[in-house]
Amino acid sequence: MQLPPELSRRYRKLTLKDVHLGFAGRYPETDPIHQAIAALEAGDPLWLKRKNDVWELTGR
Repeated sequence: MQLPPELSRRYRKLTLKDVHLGFAGRYPETDPIHQAIAALEAGDPLWLKRKNDVWELTGR
């Protein structure tokens, strides 16, 4: 039996305990991460991707 594609997604409400926000602060002001964050606008889509044992929030 093939499941509908909607069932392949999971939605979770994350709290500040679930997301590490200090990542970008470890890099110098000239690092591209700061330009990427500055370019984000309200309503831009973000994706949660698993990389090894870590989850990353990414705009791409």
